[in-house]
Amino acid sequence: IAELVDGVLFAVRRGVTERRSLRRAIDGLAPVPLAGAVVLDRTAFYATSGGQPHDLGTLGGVPVTGVEAEGDRVVHAVAGEVPDGEVEGRVDPARRRDHLEQHHGQHILSRAFIEECGAATASFHLGPAASTIDLEVRDLAEAEALRAEDLANRIVRENRAVTATWHSVAEAQALGLRKLPDGLDRVRVVTIQDFDRCGCGGTHPARTGEIGQIRVLGWEKTKGKIRVAFVCGGRALRDGRDRAQALAAAAAAFGCAPLEAPQAARKAAADLKARSRELDQLRRMFADLEAAELCAAAAPSRFIRGDYPDRDVAALLLLARPLGATPGAVFVLTGNGALVAGCGEGVSLDLAPAFHDAVQAGGLRGGGRGKLFQAAGAADPRALQLAAATLASRLTRELAP
Repeated sequence: IAELVDGVLFAVRRGVTERRSLRRAIDGLAPVPLAGAVVLDRTAFYATSGGQPHDLGTLGGVPVTGVEAEGDRVVHAVAGEVPDGEVEGRVDPARRRDHLEQHHGQHILSRAFIEECGAATASFHLGPAASTIDLEVRDLAEAEALRAEDLANRIVRENRAVTATWHSVAEAQALGLRKLPDGLDRVRVVTIQDFDRCGCGGTHPARTGEIGQIRVLGWEKTKGKIRVAFVCGGRALRDGRDRAQALAAAAAAFGCAPLEAPQAARKAAADLKARSRELDQLRRMFADLEAAELCAAAAPSRFIRGDYPDRDVAALLLLARPLGATPGAVFVLTGNGALVAGCGEGVSLDLAPAFHDAVQAGGLRGGGRGKLFQAAGAADPRALQLAAATLASRLTRELAP
């Protein structure tokens, strides 16, 4: 059906048997300008199936933007007018090679998980950056994942033969397949020598060594299963290179050897956490001193008004803490788009109505309860000052003897 050129480039010359307007997206793709659909009598283009995305390429020089199977026909979504008569198709070799590596790597890895921890694969997704398989288990130990990865890469290094043969359903059932597709009269069986046998219509190499390597990136629990992320072939090479470069950069920043970078990072994180605790303690001490100075400066009045344009709501709340612990204090604080108000022990004011009215007047959003309220969202400083002035005026009136 197809000519194999340089190991990866496919070409096919076949007659166009049907053409029509494409009225829906192929494989979830948005329709493209001048989109149409072409059916050939035979084709080398792979249609989306079994978790593997479709091929891209050209038909008669016209870009193929999607490929979908409809029964026994393969529909090619094209971004233009394909010439009548015999047409040459060219499959994007880089995309085909990448998908082949990920797809066949999945076959190897799925069998490896069965062999090492009895975990069968429920589903497979070939993503643009990484692929995933969902395992029929609820937990996966790191040791199990490492053993499966080791076995998968041993099968790759041993360069075992890969064959594809056609069988009746009865014959396929007798072969003890890892997975048997449903609803088929004949089954294409992909066999990895002395290791795995599975019903599959996807793209595969002649030998396992063509996959290069398989890397497990991690796993997580999802819907009662374990989802394993992995990369194969060129993706695995690039992933390993990217990680090595990132590790080298981290080691250079810490001034240590690459393999010492994780320990250096843990030490730096612990030091940062300790310094952060010390800084928080100093900030609280400074807030205590500042609150005492504000109360002393306001005496004999009980009302405190502070404006701090460079402080956010968190910094205002830090100052509000000691002010709220001061008997008789009533305060209104403004900062960078934020408003905080409250009162100390022994004050019988009901702040909620006054605060609500002030927030509405300034167009802010906020709330609170008891003796502490806060608001934010003032893009215009004038709106913030209006809200603060409205609240301060009302509170001073209520505090007046």
